[in-house]
Amino acid sequence: MLTLEESYTLLQVPKNASDAEIAKAFKKLALLYHPDKNPHRIEWANKAMATINVAYNTIMAHRFKDKSTVNEKVTPQKKEPKFKKEDILREDLLTQYFIQYREKAKDALYQYFQYNLYNLARRDMPANADIFKKIVVQLRRSYHGIDNLCEYTNDEEFLQHFNIFKELLFTFYKSSECLNIIDSYANILDVEAFRIYRQGDDYLLRSQKEIFYERHNRGFFKKEQAITNLVKAIQLLQLTLARFPQSSWVVESQIKLEHALSIEKYLKLFFE
Repeated sequence: MLTLEESYTLLQVPKNASDAEIAKAFKKLALLYHPDKNPHRIEWANKAMATINVAYNTIMAHRFKDKSTVNEKVTPQKKEPKFKKEDILREDLLTQYFIQYREKAKDALYQYFQYNLYNLARRDMPANADIFKKIVVQLRRSYHGIDNLCEYTNDEEFLQHFNIFKELLFTFYKSSECLNIIDSYANILDVEAFRIYRQGDDYLLRSQKEIFYERHNRGFFKKEQAITNLVKAIQLLQLTLARFPQSSWVVESQIKLEHALSIEKYLKLFFE
């Protein structure tokens, strides 16, 4: 694990760098350390790639969770509830506020798939980059709003719903920030690791699209299909980690697996 300070140092960016500047710095280093660029020291290159991946995700995860970060501060919207520490909220109010945050987050997730922002080339287009930025702001607002609600109840059922949905949002964001750097892959280890990782990621994407996008357009939920794809995704991502622990795809596989497992918990709690 890397500290936040170490992560900024490794990516050679200041703490007040924008998200775009951090992504640019990561891509620059990734192309430099990529195994294909270092054919005579593959093991070193794989470790270097994994390290800068961890650094990038450490910074972006911190920014998502921390209200005081310089980029896209989480500011209260006009209709968002404001509470005092001594307030004791009724169960009906907790439910009402949670639903508000949840629905706003689901709208943001819908837009993510509506505009195909999982495609990094499309996301980099100026108009789409702005949409993605707004989606992240809304996901952060929902995350912190629900996190705030946790302070006003000791009820285990409420906390379970709050924490599982928070985990879903956080792992989704981390997963969306996996900036895959693909080169010619002369290294057979990375070729095979990427192949299995990509299969798992594709199944995960199919499951996500059904849960957060297609069922809303269709008007009904193909739950078994979503679960089947999710189970395949989990199996393949676990296989990547087990079979290729030294590949440069370990970090992405772990992040995607964490998100897949959070979706699994979300489905069990909210749809059963």
